[in-house]
Amino acid sequence: MGQSTDVISRYDALFAARTGLTLLIPKSAAFDGGIEIPVHFRVSKESPRDVVFEAAERSALVKDLRKEYLDAAIERGVIMLYEMVGEDVVRCT
Repeated sequence: MGQSTDVISRYDALFAARTGLTLLIPKSAAFDGGIEIPVHFRVSKESPRDVVFEAAERSALVKDLRKEYLDAAIERGVIMLYEMVGEDVVRCT
């Protein structure tokens, strides 16, 4: 069976010179594997402004990030993900 991918096109992107890129996204089943499952990211092969997050056999695709934000995240090797339900943070990766 192939890998399932959640497409995330609605998000808030926050960028600060000190902390880098933080994404506020809706809660995603792609990250339901538990804290022992590492999450990795890479730029999508289809678009240099999309980023793919992978965890175990699942993935999430975040579309249309600002290029300068993504370039800085790649340079640092870190993107913080805050998963939201309404106004509440329910998970941080």
